[in-house]
Amino acid sequence: MSLKSMTGYGKGEAQQEEVTVTVEIKTVNHRYADISVRLPRTFLSHENGVRKQIGKALGRGKIDAFVNYELASGAQGVPTVNRELAASYHGLFVDLAREFDLNDQITVSHIINQKDVVQVKEAEIDEAVLGVCLGQATAMALEQLIVMRLAEGEETRKDLEERLNAAEKMLVQILKRAPQVPLEWQEKLTERLTRLQQGIE
Repeated sequence: MSLKSMTGYGKGEAQQEEVTVTVEIKTVNHRYADISVRLPRTFLSHENGVRKQIGKALGRGKIDAFVNYELASGAQGVPTVNRELAASYHGLFVDLAREFDLNDQITVSHIINQKDVVQVKEAEIDEAVLGVCLGQATAMALEQLIVMRLAEGEETRKDLEERLNAAEKMLVQILKRAPQVPLEWQEKLTERLTRLQQGIE
């Protein structure tokens, strides 16, 4: 039976259409299953699925999973102008210029640099695509982690075997010497008694 370490790390990456998902999983020894999953808001509906997938593969341990994603350059989102807000800022700037008798020209950059005038609308990603991509990346991370835990377990097994062999050799030596020990003590005691008797006489 192979020995498996409880400490491990695995990383998986999967790509579907215009999204790339990366999953990193770290584990340390723990009596029970303590699974922590940190993921972007976009993936919140998939959190339970990830927990189940990890729990089924690893059983117990303190498990930390980190999910990140990246969109292809064409799917980063589209900038949009809040025209109503831009018009409000324009009116405000015109009023201020009149009130303080300013001759400054109001430019487009004055307006678009104001908060929330330009917003980037996030590209919508198909939930099914996200789920598939996340599942694949998680499976890859788990596979890598399990391989690492088995490798570490094998190292621990070898170390234990070496220690057991050394202990066995020591035990054999002790057992070989065991019959001689009482005789050696008897000789020492006899010598001491002889010296004591000589001292008394």
